[in-house]
Amino acid sequence: MADKTQFGLTAVDTVPLHEKVYLELVRALMSGRFTPGQKLTSRKLAKELGTSDMPVRSAFMRLQALRALSPMPNGSVEVPVISADRFSQLTAVRT
Repeated sequence: MADKTQFGLTAVDTVPLHEKVYLELVRALMSGRFTPGQKLTSRKLAKELGTSDMPVRSAFMRLQALRALSPMPNGSVEVPVISADRFSQLTAVRT
């Protein structure tokens, strides 16, 4: 339950937009909403998320650094296709 303030206001969400977008894309990747080999564009995802392209591009960069997305020549990204052995390695590390 939120504490009452002097003026009866509720605190605003202080999580930056780029972090919210990143976390939403991580959830989507982890839950299998994107298929291996699927190409993603910042424009389409930004439209779906109701944001500008910039927070989506920022999330793409972070996810590429983690090798969770693969860069494409045109600036879009691709959900990587991984082998069963690699998947087993990744899940073993996470448990």
